[in-house]
Amino acid sequence: MILIGIDDTDDKTSRGTGYRARRLGKALSDEGLAEVQAVTRHQLLVDSRIDYTSQNSSACLVLDAAESDIPRVLEFARSELGSCCAPDSNAGLSIAEPSAVDDAIQDYGRAAKHKVLSAEAARELAKQVGIVLEGVSGSEVGVIGALAAVGLHKSGNDGRFIWLPKLRELSGTYTAGELTMLVGVDVATVSGERLPPGAEFKVEEWVRPVLRAGRAILLAERGSHNGQNEWRLVDKPTVKALSD
Repeated sequence: MILIGIDDTDDKTSRGTGYRARRLGKALSDEGLAEVQAVTRHQLLVDSRIDYTSQNSSACLVLDAAESDIPRVLEFARSELGSCCAPDSNAGLSIAEPSAVDDAIQDYGRAAKHKVLSAEAARELAKQVGIVLEGVSGSEVGVIGALAAVGLHKSGNDGRFIWLPKLRELSGTYTAGELTMLVGVDVATVSGERLPPGAEFKVEEWVRPVLRAGRAILLAERGSHNGQNEWRLVDKPTVKALSD
């Protein structure tokens, strides 16, 4: 397994880093270099002292690839991001085995949600633990978010999934058990109660599981419709509030 963190790949007029993360994952898969298992979005500090584009979120790709493939994956990812990043971007790229993302990197990721950090500190920390961290475009300040992304994903308790196999094709009515089989997600309440496999609810647009305890969790709640209690996925503002 390999983690790739990217950040600040966009500018004021382009699509965001989440889009480029999904595009990079598809390109790696099409090239036969890796199979993408997931892509997660991680919210970082929004502060006027930080040079961010719109939301200051970074992304982490989870790849099924061998350690020996890291040099080829790095070369391809560097080239792909260099060609697809927005003209005024300040992109950063990080690549690591999960075992290399130690407590210090995870703490760094959590700090990036609350503190103004420097690119120099990110580079030094990555060097200390042996994680690849590179600038790709512009001022390269995106190395901060790229390193934070792998740390936050490895922590297992931050952010939300913006891509999983079959996630974006979901539409209609499913049971919790069917979603686990189809997409590999668990379905639970905000308090952590797992739904019974037969619990049924409708899946519409913008389905975003959160990352909790290292798992993809779709959040659900009891609702009332036509006088009957039924399960439903929690709304978009709630998912954002719980995963930003």
